Amino acid sequence: MVQMQRFATPPLAETQQRTIYGLLSDRVRETPGHFAVMAPGRKPLTFGDLLTQVDRGVQALCELGVTRDSRIAISVPQGPEMAVMHLVAVSAGISSPINPDASKDEVVRQLRELDASVLVVPANGQTAARQAAAEAGVPVVNLRALSDIAGQFELAGERVGPPAEWTPPSPDSVAVLLRTSGTTGTPKLIPQSHGNRAASGYRYTGRRGLQKSDRVINVMPLFHTEGLHAQFLSPLLAGLTVIITPRFDPSKFFGWFEEFDPSYFNGVPTMHQALLPFAKANIDLIRKSKLRFISSSSAPLPWPLKMEMEAVYGVRVIIGYGATEVSGVARTPFPPEEDRPGSVGKLVHNQVGIFDEQGNRLGAGQRGEICVAGPTVVRGYWNNSDADKKAFRDGWYRTGDEGYIDADGYLFLTGRIKEIINRGGEKISPIEVDDVLRAHPAVEQACTFAVKHPTLGEEVAAAVVLAKGTSATEKQIREFAASKLSFDKVPRRLFFVADLPKNVLGKLERTSMAERLGMTWESLMLESNAQGGMVVTPRTPSERMVAELWAHLLSVKAISVHDRFLDLGGDSMAATRLLGMIADRAGVEIPIIDFFEAPTVAEQAALVDAAKAAF
Repeated sequence: MVQMQRFATPPLAETQQRTIYGLLSDRVRETPGHFAVMAPGRKPLTFGDLLTQVDRGVQALCELGVTRDSRIAISVPQGPEMAVMHLVAVSAGISSPINPDASKDEVVRQLRELDASVLVVPANGQTAARQAAAEAGVPVVNLRALSDIAGQFELAGERVGPPAEWTPPSPDSVAVLLRTSGTTGTPKLIPQSHGNRAASGYRYTGRRGLQKSDRVINVMPLFHTEGLHAQFLSPLLAGLTVIITPRFDPSKFFGWFEEFDPSYFNGVPTMHQALLPFAKANIDLIRKSKLRFISSSSAPLPWPLKMEMEAVYGVRVIIGYGATEVSGVARTPFPPEEDRPGSVGKLVHNQVGIFDEQGNRLGAGQRGEICVAGPTVVRGYWNNSDADKKAFRDGWYRTGDEGYIDADGYLFLTGRIKEIINRGGEKISPIEVDDVLRAHPAVEQACTFAVKHPTLGEEVAAAVVLAKGTSATEKQIREFAASKLSFDKVPRRLFFVADLPKNVLGKLERTSMAERLGMTWESLMLESNAQGGMVVTPRTPSERMVAELWAHLLSVKAISVHDRFLDLGGDSMAATRLLGMIADRAGVEIPIIDFFEAPTVAEQAALVDAAKAAF
């Protein structure tokens, strides 16, 4: 029997002193004929041929005047040429991939932000990118595929400067400039060094127990770090074979799965959701395969979806948590270690600490900002000292995520600090509310978000997508949430939508949700007074009593019988006081759960009348 080669994690000092080109050269010396890159309908590219292609590409760029400091923008469609071109670019200068589907104006902006030295595009196509390069005054280099072997091509185009001698990269050399998603602010350029990427590549196999015979299918976009680095570069530098597919297509995935028989694959939650129906139709294929695990990253994976995936695929689903600035932070442990519900796994690669707003490190179970330090963490942003001051503190990168680490070393996320809802001083994690809403049998997706409130600061709202073939009312779902959440956390309004807005990596656009839905405090008030489109004054003795008590507690005048207690600024403490006042005035006690289910003056007055009638 042939002994399978396993990987060992080298000492930290060694990982920090390597480069991408150096690690690729190591793989060639070890197994030159081993398949490095494969693609549907193409012949495999070996590690030996891959290094030859990289050397040829570097030479061509140097002849066009590219130097170690040149910023090489790449707008090439998803496929092996894009992946290998990235290796060429990081070896010759600084690589910066661009979404091949970006509009001309977007590419112009990115080229100028980058101060790009050159733009690489396929020899045929990418009209918008070519027009953008002309407008931005950036030279264009054409990539032309040479054969049916995956990732073989030649480069030719406009000269950047006089021919240059190749300068090998050092561990401190910038390898790639990537952009933040920009969903909660202005996008920033993130310079990852060769040392950063080498450390991730060295540690990639780690506890996965992978061998060089293992293969990974990469369906993630190659213009972002998750697809380009975590699912291409890191496994490649560890000696694995990477299958690069065209753009994600769930209807074709299991054809690729059957062709290549991968050990694992990765995707964002929306991809996994789209694949499930096709997976259920290919159970026999999956059971006969070499599949060992599945990875999910870039956005939170709902626990019910994770459980369903594991039941269908018969393997553990590994959740990964990280950021472009730090690469991997935590990951679901592999069997036989415990998979803890609600956690993003145990810590990997780097040091992780939880800090309060004053910079004090917190203990197990205490919530605070998740901060990371270590060999995969970048040193700062590209020419952005203001952003550096906010994001980096004493060698730690501040992720902007809130969470805690339990006594056993499992990391739990409670939300983005910018997304935490501050309702009258009560800090509410939207992720916690999302999880409860998704537990309702009719809810497939949920997104909890903040709406500005004139007295509370922020109010809780949510958008939900119902599962196919189900139905539920707003009241039913809110009652379900009220049975599992404290008073302040129950969404005051629910919106039923066909889909939740997400960015290209499947992350919820939570901070813009209220704006997208046209939701303001004024619209909330209009909804609460929707009966006849006007204020309805109290009509019965009980309605007048309840309205009077509300006015006293909430300092509000002109109360309609259809106003909601919470919408007018009520909170759990005020609710408790109100129920006590009703008991004193009317001589009846209203259970708090009944109060949750009767948010308006009219409904609460009806409860009072019903309680009186029961005596």
